[in-house]
Amino acid sequence: MKKLSVLWLLLLLVGCGSASSSLEGEWLGTDKNGGGGRVTFNEDHSVLVEMGLLNTSYQWDVEDDILLLKRNDKVAYKYKIDQQNKDNITLQELDEEGKVGEGNDIQLNRKQK
Repeated sequence: MKKLSVLWLLLLLVGCGSASSSLEGEWLGTDKNGGGGRVTFNEDHSVLVEMGLLNTSYQWDVEDDILLLKRNDKVAYKYKIDQQNKDNITLQELDEEGKVGEGNDIQLNRKQK
């Protein structure tokens, strides 16, 4: 019985993975107004946000399911990560107090190769 419990725990931990590793890759993002662009999370924790002619780079990190986008080591944006599955994520923008803002959600869909 003890071996079964340890095996179950290992499978659970391996299956969950980390939020960081599940973000890596290229995503198509849209906001509530239908605007959007491409977001690429790189393994080196850089992220490129491309929206039309606007291209912006940040450093990214995940702490307790909160995505932090940083510029010059200062947090520029915070988002609560709501991952529906491996290919669909909703980012809910957080205010300075860490509360979810109204209507500032971004839907990310993993770009298929």
